[in-house]
Amino acid sequence: SKNEFTFKTNQFGKYGLILDTISPVIIPIHNNKDLLSFMIKDFPAGIQCFKAKVNNEWVLMNYDHKKSLIKSEKWDPDKLFEGEVVLEVEDLLKNKSIHTFTINGIKK
Repeated sequence: SKNEFTFKTNQFGKYGLILDTISPVIIPIHNNKDLLSFMIKDFPAGIQCFKAKVNNEWVLMNYDHKKSLIKSEKWDPDKLFEGEVVLEVEDLLKNKSIHTFTINGIKK
């Protein structure tokens, strides 16, 4: 049932359960027509996956686990990030955060 938890161990000691219902934290760092970067954190479960899209087009994001930083990598360096940006981050327990904003891609 949903109100039970079962486990096996060969060591004595005190054990406890922690309920994680908190979604990951998304902190925007640099977001403009050339670069998308965010700090993403989750405690205690940890990050499972993330997905970034600009105008519903998938964007490759590189993850620096030590710094908890994700950063965009463009396929075409001349193409600007312009329009609606959606970043979804999910932790190991399926808690999800979504960060949405718009970038005006006019070159200066």
